[in-house]
Amino acid sequence: MNAQAARVYARKVAPERSVKPSLTVVSSQSPRVAGRFMLTSVVAAGILLVMSVLGITSFTSHLAMESQPLNTELNILREQNQALQEKLEERSSSEWLAKRAAEQGLVPYADYGYVNLKTGEISGGSAAR
Repeated sequence: MNAQAARVYARKVAPERSVKPSLTVVSSQSPRVAGRFMLTSVVAAGILLVMSVLGITSFTSHLAMESQPLNTELNILREQNQALQEKLEERSSSEWLAKRAAEQGLVPYADYGYVNLKTGEISGGSAAR
């Protein structure tokens, strides 16, 4: 066998080398939208929650400051009402009424009398002096 024949024979007898494909990771061109959307939603919900709490707190304190003068006025009116109630009770007492009647020249009843409307007679009682 000559050299050329040996090479041809070697090529036929020798196993062919298989070419293995090289594997590479292909990155996507567009970013993941689902993860970014979820993160944005959670952050937006958190900000909305904090803003809601701050708004409610601010409104409540505003109402408290607005109602303070009204509460002061209510307390003053309650005190005035209490004073007038005490004055009314004092003037409703029998001693005060008797004193005022004596000042005006009125006399107390000595004895009750009755008038008969059919006959026009006065029965019982005594005349005031």
